[in-house]
Amino acid sequence: METSDANGRTTWSASAKTKLQNLDHVQNQALWIITGEMKSTSIKELEKLEGVSPLVQRREAKIFTQAGKIRSLPDQPMKGKVERDTEKRLKRSTLVEEIKTPIRQCKNTAS
Repeated sequence: METSDANGRTTWSASAKTKLQNLDHVQNQALWIITGEMKSTSIKELEKLEGVSPLVQRREAKIFTQAGKIRSLPDQPMKGKVERDTEKRLKRSTLVEEIKTPIRQCKNTAS
């Protein structure tokens, strides 16, 4: 069950946490409706039963993919923003910050 948010998933990853929680809640409700299970059933069990990965995991995978594309294309307009440091002036993260996080984690594990 692939949702229609595949193209906008990277953009949604930088949204406010409450918006992301709303999306997770909608997916949970859909799983309960599709499976006909009771609400006391664990969401993780429903996701396993239906073969649906959690939205958080799918958003993170999309960020990794997007980061790889941006870093591999020399003429990509976002490449400069991703590679240099940015000022952290907002409480929530931007798409650039979301892309930089996995890059930093990979560098730290490689060291």
